[in-house]
Amino acid sequence: MVRYKLGFFVNKEVKIIDLDSLKKIKNLQSLDKFTSSFANENELKIYLFNHELLSKLEMKYNVVVTYKNNGREKKIPVVYQDANKLLDVVDLKYKLMSMKSNMQFLEKLADFYSNGSTKYNKQGLNVSDIRTYLSDVRYKREEIHSYLLLENALDALFKKAVFKIDRNTGEVEINYRGMRDLALFIYKFENNLEKNKIKEEQSNETWVQESLFDIEKKSSFEVESNLSSAFEPDFPPNSEEEARYQAYQDKLDKLYNQNIDPYDEFYETKKR
Repeated sequence: MVRYKLGFFVNKEVKIIDLDSLKKIKNLQSLDKFTSSFANENELKIYLFNHELLSKLEMKYNVVVTYKNNGREKKIPVVYQDANKLLDVVDLKYKLMSMKSNMQFLEKLADFYSNGSTKYNKQGLNVSDIRTYLSDVRYKREEIHSYLLLENALDALFKKAVFKIDRNTGEVEINYRGMRDLALFIYKFENNLEKNKIKEEQSNETWVQESLFDIEKKSSFEVESNLSSAFEPDFPPNSEEEARYQAYQDKLDKLYNQNIDPYDEFYETKKR
């Protein structure tokens, strides 16, 4: 029986986090139930640190679920609150079928279940049918049988991933690890889509902000240029030219206050 534990890797060596003092972990499902009570990895780490199961130095490592396979330590992602909602047979089936029109999703799904030949891979035929559908779409050969082929392939893939037959009783039961793998694959795909969407929106927003900044800067420059050229000369501050110009302005104001036309006065001065 595979035993799943919480841990982290340091230089390819696994360090197990002993949860026995907090909770008895019987299987992968009970471990997921524990971790899914946390919103994210940071919350889980703080909880483990407060219970002295992680040191301050160990807080920098990514927490994973570890297990042994053929004597080697393997790891799979931790389930947190958001991903936990997909660990339901009905919700997972609905989510899978709702994404059948997403070509990128179908390509990655086929890659995800492509391990080994069709003979030894229980999902081999389903993967082949998904790729046939993608090829039909790509080369515009899609017909009604292509859509039916895809739907049947996804339905069969779901059943083989999520269900198994009990060897002792012969009854059909849930294959929790298989359901978990499919659920986290879909969750990761959607999460990456959302991250890329946010990055694209931020990139567009930055471009708009920079464009507006350039426009405002240009407008401000034009206004300042117009003011300088149309109303007052642009002298260096505290310069002799600025002092002479100010004296000239003061003289004009004085003459206007005395109701004397300054240009007549200058004209008379010039004649004399």
